[in-house]
Amino acid sequence: MSYPYQKYVQNGVAALNKIEPEWWTKVSLWKLDMHSTRRCILGQVFGDFEYGLRKLWNNGHYGPLMSSMGFMPLMGFGQTGKIRREWKRIIRNRRSVQIGSSL
Repeated sequence: MSYPYQKYVQNGVAALNKIEPEWWTKVSLWKLDMHSTRRCILGQVFGDFEYGLRKLWNNGHYGPLMSSMGFMPLMGFGQTGKIRREWKRIIRNRRSVQIGSSL
């Protein structure tokens, strides 16, 4: 079974876009650590992983969604590096578009 990390990260991007449209401006690629509650995507955007989950899913039923949104890797799939690289790729693309549009 393969882990569709690109699709999952795209799900996370879509969720972030809805409530924090410029979320990517708050993420330090150098600090990005998917195993840290403060340096992961949600930690950097909202200050803490758990708080970020509550902001995205205020109904509290977010457990199964964490992995399917690319916010944390599924255990046993060894995909942390791929997830981190995909987030970085998306953020770099958004930043290059922003720079290009401001010229």
